[in-house]
Amino acid sequence: MTESIAGQALALTTVLVDDALDTPNRVITADVAVADLPPARYIMRARVMHDAVEVARLHRPFWIN
Repeated sequence: MTESIAGQALALTTVLVDDALDTPNRVITADVAVADLPPARYIMRARVMHDAVEVARLHRPFWIN
């Protein structure tokens, strides 16, 4: 999560997906610790990688009050 799309990450996590499921769609959920971040507007960034190649990217704003 960052204060801008291009900023340095302030919190980070990695999620591995089990490829054993034989379905075309997957839902991935991850927890990221943000308790130490002060109240402000932030941008969540997610990158989806497959075999070390980025296949999707997502940015969403959120606020900590």
